Amino acid sequence: MSLRPEILFLILGCALVTFILRVLPIAFLKKISPPLWFVQWLDLFPATIMAALVSATLLFPESHSLVWDDIQTPLIAFVPTLIIACLTRSLGATVLTGILAMFAVLELGIFPL
Repeated sequence: MSLRPEILFLILGCALVTFILRVLPIAFLKKISPPLWFVQWLDLFPATIMAALVSATLLFPESHSLVWDDIQTPLIAFVPTLIIACLTRSLGATVLTGILAMFAVLELGIFPL
């Protein structure tokens, strides 16, 4: 299997753009001290993004319609994940709990649907 040059340049270009977009803001913000209100405002983004992702997954699954049968599986896995998130406030523990809960629901049949 060979890699065509245009595909290689595309991959390298994407890597370069990703690197620049991640490094430049850090380098820029390292030299300045943003105001406190700006830092507090940025602190809201992770929770907001997570809430948007979770609510979109729970309310509008693959069928993009609000049907109880489609919501049931993710909702069963969401409950223990939410409990762990509130108790630990740890992203790692929350993600691991969500993965294990979905595995339990889908593969092991612990919670029959």
